[in-house]
Amino acid sequence: VMLRLPVARKLQRSGDIKICGHESGLADMNYLGALKQKKVIYTAIFGGKDNIPALKYVPKDWDLVIFTDNESLDSKTWQVVFVEPSNRDPTRAARELKLSPHKLFPNHTISAWIDANLNMTCDINTYFDRFIKDNDFVLLRHWQDVTGPYHEVQRCIDLKKDDEAILKRQGTEYRAAGMPSGLEVAWTAILIRRHNLPHVKAFDEMWLQELHKYSKRDQISFPYCAWKTGLKYATIPGLGQYFRRMNHRRGGWK
Repeated sequence: VMLRLPVARKLQRSGDIKICGHESGLADMNYLGALKQKKVIYTAIFGGKDNIPALKYVPKDWDLVIFTDNESLDSKTWQVVFVEPSNRDPTRAARELKLSPHKLFPNHTISAWIDANLNMTCDINTYFDRFIKDNDFVLLRHWQDVTGPYHEVQRCIDLKKDDEAILKRQGTEYRAAGMPSGLEVAWTAILIRRHNLPHVKAFDEMWLQELHKYSKRDQISFPYCAWKTGLKYATIPGLGQYFRRMNHRRGGWK
């Protein structure tokens, strides 16, 4: 089902809902009427970078939402929500939504972001409910051997994941702020959050600010924001055991 969100200039100016480059597409929030559950799984596909994620088991009691700039995208499983293209690159466009569940889903108690290049091979009900039961914020253990945030900065430079100057500035300024070198670097491909809790909202707002200020590599800014806000979170296993990682299309996101 495709829900086209029309440009709403009056609401766009009102300041009621502003999510970076997506104000014009999301101002009405009229997709909320099609959502009936209290838990939502969501993702974003911009710039034709991915296919619709495959679910081996369609979860019960979860709304399924894809935000996209592709008006021809359709799905029998996911609710497809069209938003006007952002003027940012596709990676930033998706990650702005990734870090804004409290703005996108004000009526849901739990949200689960899934990167669009992940195919879930497990029963999501069992997987997600098991870990969110005793936690407010859950994400994945890094699937590579990363020893800390400064190592992650250098890894991203070596792999040309983003502009080198931006990455170096981010690492330098985080070091000057006193961020410890041994903080855990998690993998943010899946984020399970009680996103409307005040401390989770505050964390996500700061995380989004760091995304705008520095690199689009949100795995670098995550440990900094968690350290600054005192966020308590859990990291869990995933790759191989619970889902498969697919290649991005057209060269992929970074």
